[in-house]
Amino acid sequence: NITETIHIELDTILRAGLKPYHYKKEEMPKPTETAEDLIIRLLEHVGYYPCNHE
Repeated sequence: NITETIHIELDTILRAGLKPYHYKKEEMPKPTETAEDLIIRLLEHVGYYPCNHE
């Protein structure tokens, strides 16, 4: 369902703090994910699983 997909993607963008909450009169919450977390999740979504080289 495309509506569900769009809603999930918007939720991901909002959680990452990449889209401001212009439509609400509340303070924007602190991001719950770092940019690195988001990039890794997006890579995993397309089937690429990066190695953890620490």
